[in-house]
Amino acid sequence: MSSEVQADLRQGGSGGRTHWRAKDADNYFIARANALEDNVHIYHTVKGRRVQFDGVDVKVQGGVWHTCGSSSTGRTSWSSSTAKKS
Repeated sequence: MSSEVQADLRQGGSGGRTHWRAKDADNYFIARANALEDNVHIYHTVKGRRVQFDGVDVKVQGGVWHTCGSSSTGRTSWSSSTAKKS
């Protein structure tokens, strides 16, 4: 699964995110790309409590489309993010 997100820092936005393996509104995974902090983090939300379990400091450019993707096999999930000029 993948989605494209674009941060528009002029509007107070910071980046984008994609959700996957959502059981319900309180249990899911999320990958979040943050242009203000220049990082991409992966979180697992259980019973409404979000816990970061992976991340990387990387330039997330505002005004550029980023593709955030994730894959799952059984109990294993992973995520990736790429950027392309708009």
